[in-house]
Amino acid sequence: MSKLLMNQAEEKKVQSLLLLLKGAEKQPKETVEILKSSVHELVGLVELLLSKKPIVLEEDLSPTEAGEIAGISRTSVMNMLKIGRLKGYEVGTHWRVTKDSVLKYLEDRESMMQMMGEMDKAGFGLD
Repeated sequence: MSKLLMNQAEEKKVQSLLLLLKGAEKQPKETVEILKSSVHELVGLVELLLSKKPIVLEEDLSPTEAGEIAGISRTSVMNMLKIGRLKGYEVGTHWRVTKDSVLKYLEDRESMMQMMGEMDKAGFGLD
């Protein structure tokens, strides 16, 4: 699974970049002018793609998709849904996990890892 996880604002930027590039592709000229801000956003998108981070455009994910993106098992996702660590809802007998809750989980996990790394450097790590 190769998807990019992005919030709605980032998704809108990507969509506008895509429209810009598609418009440029249709122009008969060999060169095309692009605003500096658009180039900056395009470079950021390419960097995300090269870092091989998952990209998700759907608003809601299956527990399996959420687990693949977060690098955890489907069972862990289901447990996190039950205790409220991830937000989701049931559709019949199936669960859907909100993209925003997966983003928050990844941000929180990254912050925790950075904090633990800093504590380790300061001599407070486990031996």
